[in-house]
Amino acid sequence: EEISISEKTFGRAPDLWDILVSFHQAVITLEEDLELQPCNRKEINPIKCCINGKGHTIRVKQFPILRNTDICIINTRFDCESAEGDFIYGIGKDDSSFEVRNCTFVNVPGLSSVICARHYSHTLIEGNAITGVLSDSSRHLNNASRNIFVYECSGEVTVKGNTVQTAYGMGISGIQFKEDESSRVLIE
Repeated sequence: EEISISEKTFGRAPDLWDILVSFHQAVITLEEDLELQPCNRKEINPIKCCINGKGHTIRVKQFPILRNTDICIINTRFDCESAEGDFIYGIGKDDSSFEVRNCTFVNVPGLSSVICARHYSHTLIEGNAITGVLSDSSRHLNNASRNIFVYECSGEVTVKGNTVQTAYGMGISGIQFKEDESSRVLIE
C-alpha cells in the first residue's frame, strides 16, 4: 500500500509515527518538505518503515528506535539541526533488511549515530551525504559521532559511496558481525 503524505493530506502536519504503526506494510512517499513532531514513544515496532522522500526534506528532532522493522529510506533529505541522540536507529530481527540510500543529512550536530543498523541480515548504506556543523573554532570532542554505525549484523553488509563532511568522529564504526560463514562485507 502506498501512502503519499503532505500537510494537505491531513490538514495539519502528518504524524509519520502513527502512519507507520497503523499501516504496517505502507510505502510512504513525501509530496513536500515536512516538519514532524517528535514521537511520543522511545521506540516503535512497525513491520516496515519504507520512505521515499523524492528529494524532499524532513525536519525532525529524533526518530524513535525502529525495532523488529525492515527499513528502506531513500531519496530523502534530513535537516538534523535540532536533533538529539541517535537519529535513524534500526534494530532488526532474523532475516530483516536495512537500507538507507541516496539520502542527505545536513546540520548534523554531535549525534551518537546518524545511520545505525543493528542485528540485520541484509544491510545496504549507499550514496548518502552527511554534513556536520563544525566551524574552525569548534572543538572536535563536541562533535565526535559515529556517523554510520553497523553492529551485530550478518549476511550481506554493504557500505559504499557515502561522504562525511565538516564533522569529526568516525565515518564508519562498530563493524561487528555475527559468526556466520555466509556473511559478506563490502566497505568502499
